[in-house]
Amino acid sequence: DTAQHPDQAALFTRIAAHMGSLGVFTGWAAPETSMVSILSKTDSVVQCGAPNLSFLSSAKAAVTPLPYHRGTPSTVDPRKRYVAFQTNEGDTPKNSYGFRGGNWLSPNRGKIPISWGVSPIQAERFPLLWEYYVRTASPAAQSFAATGGVGYTYPWALPDPDAYFKKA
Repeated sequence: DTAQHPDQAALFTRIAAHMGSLGVFTGWAAPETSMVSILSKTDSVVQCGAPNLSFLSSAKAAVTPLPYHRGTPSTVDPRKRYVAFQTNEGDTPKNSYGFRGGNWLSPNRGKIPISWGVSPIQAERFPLLWEYYVRTASPAAQSFAATGGVGYTYPWALPDPDAYFKKA
């Protein structure tokens, strides 16, 4: 908190300055607005941390093709209205590591279509974790990415927004 703990905010600012453009901070600091603001000013983003991310970043996924397309694509009937149920927090390694708050392990998963939030950068940074979800997804599962696909940031505060948007 820059107001209550200016010394901690100053130290976090110095650390963020060393991350470099498009650095990803896999942790958390409070308040969220101060943390994201400090990181944004250095062209960096935050992804909530999780245990063993160093292991997950070094583990290799299978070399076999992942089942991205299952069965026949569905058709949308323009005369009908559709409802999509979405989860949140799926854009963080913390949520993926925790089996989506335990919901991924539920015997009820797959009974109705759910669109699970994901962060595309997780496939790049933690391929084994991403592969697990792709391989164990039910036919009713869908994925969506938040607008900040590479992590939380304040785009209006980025010194080089073009670099961010090319990555996002």
